[in-house]
Amino acid sequence: MKKLSAAVIAALGITLAQGAGAAISHDAGTGIMTDSTAQQAWVLHGIGFGSSYLFPGFANTWVAELNDKAYGGFANWRLPTVAAPTDGSPPDSASGDLGQLFANLSAELPDRSQWPFNLGSFDYGGNIIYSDAPVPGTVNYWGLKFGDGRYVNVYPGYAYAYVGVMAVHAVPEPQTWALMLLGLAAVAGLRRRRSLGRS
Repeated sequence: MKKLSAAVIAALGITLAQGAGAAISHDAGTGIMTDSTAQQAWVLHGIGFGSSYLFPGFANTWVAELNDKAYGGFANWRLPTVAAPTDGSPPDSASGDLGQLFANLSAELPDRSQWPFNLGSFDYGGNIIYSDAPVPGTVNYWGLKFGDGRYVNVYPGYAYAYVGVMAVHAVPEPQTWALMLLGLAAVAGLRRRRSLGRS
C-alpha cells in the first residue's frame, strides 16, 4: 500500500506541475498546440489556397478523419465555434474559440513570431481562420483575422493565400486528471485490501 501511495503522490505532483507550465505549448511532432488557459488543443489543416477553397465541406471531412483516427489520442475534434449575431454584424472579437485563442496567444506570447502555425504573421493583414458560423443571408462564414483579432466575413468559393482551417477539442485540466488518478488509486487500494482480507 505504501508503494501505491507513493506512486499516486508522484503522479499527482507531475500532473499538477504540468498544469503550472506555459499556457501555450506546441508539439512539433504531432502538430498539436495546447492552450491550457482555455483547456483546448488545436491542430492546423493549413493556410493557403487548398485550405480556403469550398469551405466547409472539406473541413468537415478532415475533422471526421481526425476523429476516426483519434488524432493525438482524442476523438472529439471539431471546427471552432462562435455565437454570431443574427443581424449579420460580426461577432465580438473576444468571443468564441478563436477569439479566446487570439487573446491567450497575445497574453502568453507577446512576440508574435513565436505563435504556432504562423498565426502571428501580418502578411495580407494577418491570416484568417474559419469558424463554423455562417454569415446570415449569405454563403459566407465568419473567420477570425489574427492580424488584429477581429471577425471578418469570408466568402468560401474562392481560394485565398491567407485563409485556413483549424480544429479544436477540449482538454481536461490538470486538476481533473489529478482527481481521476486519486479515484483510481482509491479503488485499487480498496481492491487490494479486500483481496488481502480474504487470504
